[in-house]
Amino acid sequence: MLKNPILAICGCVLVSTLTLADGKPAVFSLTQANVQQMKLEVMQTPLPKALEGIAQTAGITLHYSGLSGKPVNAVCVGQSTKQILECLLDKKASLVFRYGQEKAMAQGNVLVEAWVLGSDTGQGGAGDMVTVKPPVDAGGHPQARTPDGTEMGNLLDMAQADDPERRAEAIATLALHRQASAPAIRNVLETALTDKSAEVRAQAVSALAKYGDADAAAGLAAALQDNDVSVRLMVVDSADDHPALLEQALNDSDETVRTYASTKLEALAAR
Repeated sequence: MLKNPILAICGCVLVSTLTLADGKPAVFSLTQANVQQMKLEVMQTPLPKALEGIAQTAGITLHYSGLSGKPVNAVCVGQSTKQILECLLDKKASLVFRYGQEKAMAQGNVLVEAWVLGSDTGQGGAGDMVTVKPPVDAGGHPQARTPDGTEMGNLLDMAQADDPERRAEAIATLALHRQASAPAIRNVLETALTDKSAEVRAQAVSALAKYGDADAAAGLAAALQDNDVSVRLMVVDSADDHPALLEQALNDSDETVRTYASTKLEALAAR
């Protein structure tokens, strides 16, 4: 158990000293040396606290469950928040990412939300989903984001790229394009529901949910049968206007999906 919370946030740099219950110090540091490099250093830091620090510093919303409070040590260097998270978790947890886009399209798409599914870590039970939101500025916008530049004119080509990460980024940004209702974009999003990459399928779910029509609802229902838990989790996250899908997800084989669906239904009932 921690005696002190994270102490300070300053731009894209967060360094804090934590005191554990046994009196031993814990250190968390996330810095961005330049546009292309981020560095994370943690020493004797409980994994949930490290994730919270990343969310607050990188300006993303982060969800996690089933993670042990056991202190971890790590040094991670990467070009994006996604790479930092993947390094910290060392492929011991399933990760789901959602990309958004700044108002200025020239800035491209950015990572805005991530889910860490602790069921694969072997460190704890699924438990309740914990959500960490970043600090916001006076206008209510996250204070820090790390954009990955993408030229909008190449998005349709990117959606066919060999690299699944590039396809996922293209799908996420196409959904926010000012011409997102165009048949060509809609077709790409629907085709992505059957992509061989679960990450791409998850992004397609999030994108199609924005349409809110019957065809989109049918796509979400089909995705709820996906064999990858990350895709089903994205369906639950995107199903605020489809309580029937949330009720169906209560019978999912994965405890994290069931728990998240239950939480979402409770939130809908409280409106």
